[in-house]
This record gives sequence, C-alpha cells and structure tokens, in this order.
Amino acid sequence: MQLTSVFLAAVAAMTVSAAPSTTSPSSVEAALGGHHAPRCHGNMEYDPWKKQCKCDRGEYYDVEAKQCRHKEVKTFKYKKCRADEKLYCARDEGTFVEYNRKNPACWQERSNKLFCAKKSRVKETFKSEVQREYEVAHYSAAQRQESETRRQACHAPRHFNHHRNSCECPHKKVWDGKHCGFPKIPEPTCRRGQKAYCAKSAYRVTQYSVKEELCQDNGKNYVFCCGEDVEEKKHKKTDKKPKTQKKKPAKKPEEKEEEEEEEEEDGEDNETNNEDDEEEEKEEKKPKKGPKKGFKKGSKKGSKKGPKKGLKGNKLNHKKFAKCAGLIWE
Repeated sequence: MQLTSVFLAAVAAMTVSAAPSTTSPSSVEAALGGHHAPRCHGNMEYDPWKKQCKCDRGEYYDVEAKQCRHKEVKTFKYKKCRADEKLYCARDEGTFVEYNRKNPACWQERSNKLFCAKKSRVKETFKSEVQREYEVAHYSAAQRQESETRRQACHAPRHFNHHRNSCECPHKKVWDGKHCGFPKIPEPTCRRGQKAYCAKSAYRVTQYSVKEELCQDNGKNYVFCCGEDVEEKKHKKTDKKPKTQKKKPAKKPEEKEEEEEEEEEDGEDNETNNEDDEEEEKEEKKPKKGPKKGFKKGSKKGSKKGPKKGLKGNKLNHKKFAKCAGLIWE
C-alpha cells in the first residue's frame, strides 16, 4: 500500500510539472501574437484576436499544395499528350514546369498556359499559344507588337491579362507603383487624446498611415483608437552633476625657486626659436585641401544616417496596447 501511494504521488507531481503555465512569458507572448505564437502551416499567419491561423482575404489554405490560394482560381485539368510530348504549365517563356496540380503555375491565373510540347520546344509553343490568343482577339499587327511589349515588361507577382491588354495584380490587390497590395483600411475617427494604430498583433504595431503595410485591408490587420499612454515617451537625462576640479597642494618655497630658474632657461631657448615658430604658424594657417569634415567620399551632402525610429521615437507599451485592443494579458 505504501509503495502504491508513493507511486501515485510521483505521477501526480509529474503531471503538474508538465502542465503549461498560463502566466509564463511565453504563453503571454503567444496570446498576443509574439515570437512564441502557434506556428501556422504554409504561408498562413496567426491572428491573436481570432486565435487561429489565417490566409489573406478571399483565400483558403490548400492542404495538398501547402499554401494559401484564391478561392476563384481553379486548377488546370490534366489532359493526355502524344508519346513524344509532355504536359507543361507556363507563366512565361522562362517560367514553366511539368504538370503538377500543386504548383501555382498550373492554376488558372490570367497569364498561365497549359499545353503539350517537347522539352526542347516549350518556349516556342508558349509563344504560339500567346499568338493564338491575339488572333482570337482580332488584334492587328501593331496591336500585337504593343501587347507583346507590355507582356514582356510584366513580371511577378503581377500577371498579364490578354483580354484587357494590361499588367494586373493578383485578385483583390492594387498596384501602388512598386508593389501589389490590398486597399487600405479606412482611417477611424478617434476621440481627443487618442491616435489610430494599425496592428497585426500586440508586437507588430504602427501609427495609422496609408503607406504602412500593416494598414492594408488583408483580413489579418486591424485598426484601433488608443490613448497616447500606450507609448512610453523618452525623457532626456538632465540631472548630471557638474565636474569638480581637485585643488592642487600648495608648493614649498624651494620648489618655486627651482621652477622660476627653469622658466628663465626656457625663455632664452624660446627667443632663439621664435623665427622657426613663426614660419610653422604661417604654414599651419594655409588652407589644406581634402574632403570636408562630416562627409564621407561618395556620400551626398547633408545626408546623415541615424537609427530608425518606431512610433516617432517612442517605445510602445505592449501591455497597455493589448488592453486597449481587446487582447487578454494573462
């Protein structure tokens, strides 16, 4: 009986020690979407508000392809080819793969093509497929040349739409001149003393701006109005003590007499060297040619690099922001 009770006590102790602590820093950080948040499959991201992994708006997670894909985009159906040919999926002349339903090149995007071809003639066959589309659209020779120039200048992640004769971003995204992104979340009207913040988690926060990626309406970003107390303002230290000079001990009369004799000897030497010193001073006063101080070679004038500032130089208080944004700080 005693052995049985000891064994049960040991098992109970092991069970308690193995249970995760809800107050540990890792669990707190996970609840707020920090580094220890649950890992997501593929290119999904963890949403601490919904407590789940999510794809972008309008997308779902394809378990077979192990990545997010748009709901409207279907997969090319497999078709048989001749014995000396294989089935290829291609986005352009240089981007092609053998048929694989998991590969995005085999999805029915606007510029992807499915065709049978010999391995040595994939590029030529792709061009023939493009020319066939021009014929279907009844393009003239000038229109074909213009469309071909636009198509070759269109690079991923954008796709060339032959029907609209334009280079377009993936579904629901817009081109800002440099990147494809979702439209911005409308800026909220905050009360006096509050600011608008965009956030993906309590650790990925920025002040609202149409230029910020965290303010894109991709279904994983959120906007909140929070008081200015969520930012910890940096204060300059002004309580520095002035430096005090230590008083030197008074010299004895014998030491003073020795110093006076040394000064007289130095004065005689200085008289003989005055002419040399004057010539050296003239040379020093002449302007020296060389790079200006404060600028490195190859750098532009006035360009000073410094540390990047987040939230206008202030540090975010993650705990206060989490409370404002409705996340539970355990």
